[in-house]
Amino acid sequence: GMSRMLARRITRRMEQMRQGAEQFAKGQLDQRLSTDGAEEVAALAGALNNMAAQLDERFQTVTRQRNELEAVMTSMIEGVLAVDNNEQILRINRAASELFGTDTSKAIGHPVQEVLRKAELQQFIRDTLQSERPIEGDLTLLTDNREIKLQAHGTSLLSGQQEKIGALVVVNDVTHLRQLENLRRDFVANVSPE
Repeated sequence: GMSRMLARRITRRMEQMRQGAEQFAKGQLDQRLSTDGAEEVAALAGALNNMAAQLDERFQTVTRQRNELEAVMTSMIEGVLAVDNNEQILRINRAASELFGTDTSKAIGHPVQEVLRKAELQQFIRDTLQSERPIEGDLTLLTDNREIKLQAHGTSLLSGQQEKIGALVVVNDVTHLRQLENLRRDFVANVSPE
C-alpha cells in the first residue's frame, strides 16, 4: 500500500513536470514548476525552471534585436535587398519595395524573378552572388513611364561561420543627381562658345 501511494505521488509529480515541459515547448516560459517533493524530482523541476528562464531571456534578446534591425531597415532611405543563394528574397526594406514597385510582405520568401521583373536588377543580383568581392554598378529601371537611375552596391551575405549564404544589395536613387549633372553639363556646353 505504501509503495503504491509513493509510486502514485511520484507519478503525479512526473505528470505535472511533463505538462510543464509541454507548456515550455509551446512558448509559455513565464510559469514555473513546483520544486517541492522528493529531492530528485525537485532537482529536475528546478533544472526545468532554470532552462525556461534562460530560454525566455534569449527569446527576449532575439526579439529586441529583431525589432532594432527592423527599425533600422524601415528608417533607411536606401533600398536594401537580401537574397539567398537560390535567389529567394530573405528581406526587403520599405525603400526598396517602393523603388521596385512591390509589396514587402508578399516579396519575402519568393524568387527574385517572380517579384522583381527588372532584368538589369536580376543580373546585378546574379553577378553579386557569383562575385567573391563587393561590386558596384549603375542601373536604369523603367517604372510608370519614368526612368529611375540607381547606384547599386552588392556584397556577399555571410553566416556566422563566414559561409556565403546569399547576397546583400543596397541601392540609392540618384535620378535627381544625374539630372542635375546633365543640366550642369548642358549649361557649361552652352556657355563655353559664348
